[in-house]
Order: sequence, then structure tokens, then C-alpha cells
Amino acid sequence: MLGWLALFSILLGVLFLYLVFGDASLDHTAGLPVAAAVAFSLVALYAVATGGLREGGRLRRLLPSILVVCVLAAAAYYILPRIDITPLLTRMAGNGDGANGAEPVAGSLKSVRIRKTAEGQFIARGDIDGTPMAFLIDSGASTVILRQSDARKAGIDTDTLSYTVPVKTANGETTAAAVRLRSLTVGAIRMEGVEALVAEPGNLNENLLGMTFLRRLRSYEISGDFITLRE
Repeated sequence: MLGWLALFSILLGVLFLYLVFGDASLDHTAGLPVAAAVAFSLVALYAVATGGLREGGRLRRLLPSILVVCVLAAAAYYILPRIDITPLLTRMAGNGDGANGAEPVAGSLKSVRIRKTAEGQFIARGDIDGTPMAFLIDSGASTVILRQSDARKAGIDTDTLSYTVPVKTANGETTAAAVRLRSLTVGAIRMEGVEALVAEPGNLNENLLGMTFLRRLRSYEISGDFITLRE
């Protein structure tokens, strides 16, 4: 029994020295593992002192089970927080619309995550007033800009527009017409009264999701191959 007492005393002493003189401290060490280690050591000391570890003792029979539970709990404590289950939750929800579509972010009803295309662009699939269309996310564009053909599909009367607003696109300088969209939706994010421009025919290759939409978000961030939009 003295041997067991000496062993547990040494273990507690090492833990104490580590916390006091080592790189760790109670302020920077996870409280649950430290508390579990101390509690287990105290239980073991009590078992040794009362003879619970003698041949046939109840604690002696339960000790393997206690050790297994402690190991599993420690593994779960350190491993589970490091597992990203967001893709699994997204698939279970069944709300994704393809590799480059807008996927809802787990835990938030108004956040979407969009994967980068093979060309290195972020293409968001959404709709304007219920009309589906795709947008190239472009934080360098000061406003949402629509191709005239897509604007017409969304119910905008392009024949009565005044193309007087100067804009710069990948095809050079051109003019566009100012409009206000009743609603613009990307995934779970829906905004109303979004200022936009309609480009003249042939002057825009794709619709641009610019700052009149992005600046109304709570945040947007790029991480790896994904951009996350949060309202």
C-alpha cells in the first residue's frame, strides 16, 4: 500500500510542479482535464488507504472500467471539438444546390457558403424577384450590375431605361442604367430594395454581385476555397 501511496503522491507532485513552474498554468490549462486528473488521483488514494484495491475489492474490480471511461472521455474532450461536421450537416439538411451553389452554414439560417470554381471565381446562384440567375461575386464592383438580358428576364422594362451612368467593366468603359431591385436573394439571404445597374447589351459577360449587396451583409470572408456570406 505504501508503494501505491508513493506513486500517486509523485503523480500529484509532478502535476503541481508542472502547473506552478512549467509553461502551463490554471489560467491557460483546460480546467476539465486538470480537475479529472486530481479527482481520479484522490479516488485512487482513498481506495488504497481503505483497502479497496485489495484482491477481491470492489474498486479493484471496477478499476478497468473506470480507466476505460476516463480514456474515452479524454479522447472525446480533445477530438470532438476538432471535427468539422458542417459538410455532414449541410448534406443532411439537403439544402445545397451543387458544388458552386450557395450552401447554408450550420447554426445560422442567414449564412451561406460558396465554393470557388475551377477558374478561381465565386459564383453565387440566387434570384431577382423570383427569377433564378447566377452572379459573380465582385467586391471591386461598387454596385450590383446586371446583363440586360437577365434584367429583362427578371421583369425589368429595359426599353424604358436611361443608360447614362458611366461604369468600368472587363470590356472597358461603358454606360448603364440605374434601377432598384425589389428583392435579391442568395441562398438564405434575402435583401429588398437593392440598388443596381443594368448594362447595355454586349458590355457585360456575367452579372456582378457588387457592394450594394455585400456592404449590407454583417460580414463576408474568404477562407481557402470558400467565401462565407453572413447577414
